[in-house]
Amino acid sequence: METSIFYGIVFAATSVSITVEVLQEYKKVQTKTGAVILGAAVADDIIAVLLLSFFVSSMKGTGSSNHLIWQMLG
Repeated sequence: METSIFYGIVFAATSVSITVEVLQEYKKVQTKTGAVILGAAVADDIIAVLLLSFFVSSMKGTGSSNHLIWQMLG
């Protein structure tokens, strides 16, 4: 189960560069919609990095809190 969660977190990050290219193609980068889309993509990447950091650090520990986390996840 840990491996599947790890891969899910790794692949959750979006490519902001692809998003920018598509928005440029449709001339939407400078619009409010474009700003919202880019903001969401950046926020998604930040959250994915934080989750990955938390996941990796929790795999190194051996405390009871790790056991509780894995019980809550399933």
